[in-house]
Amino acid sequence: MGAEQLARLPNFVRRFGLAAGLRLWAATGPRTGDPAMAARALSVPGFGPVWLRPTRSDHASFWQTMVQRQYDLARHPQMREIVRRAQRLLATGQVPVIVDGGGNVGMALRSFAADYPFAHIVVIEPDLDNLRVARANAGEIDTPHTLVHAGLAARAGHCRVTARERGSAGLRTEY
Repeated sequence: MGAEQLARLPNFVRRFGLAAGLRLWAATGPRTGDPAMAARALSVPGFGPVWLRPTRSDHASFWQTMVQRQYDLARHPQMREIVRRAQRLLATGQVPVIVDGGGNVGMALRSFAADYPFAHIVVIEPDLDNLRVARANAGEIDTPHTLVHAGLAARAGHCRVTARERGSAGLRTEY
């Protein structure tokens, strides 16, 4: 175990409490594995089961989204206007849509579903292994959502995943 992993322990304890924080910290330490490996469920307070593979990128996504709460948009001043617009849509019977472009394994989906249960969340992910895990994570929520096997680009066409230099969270595609 490295100093970097040990330095993360207080964050886990603050976020999830002593027992759950220690358990999750130990379960999401540095890993290397094949993205095609089976995912396993971790019980996360406030979220229920969260599915992760034993890969560095899945655990990094968990760290950023669930521990650091990087997708918690409430701290940004723009959120007042976004909430106002969402309320206006809801008042007219429309549903706000959140698009998660490059949804990876669905950690942002889980975070957005918890924070915005009134929205419809669209997850776009080009990698089938990531999408498989995202589907498992999507199965744990009641918020309306759609998962799409595709990528986002500046022009129409077909692409394929060509490189994984940064694991399953750092894919590169080409037309």
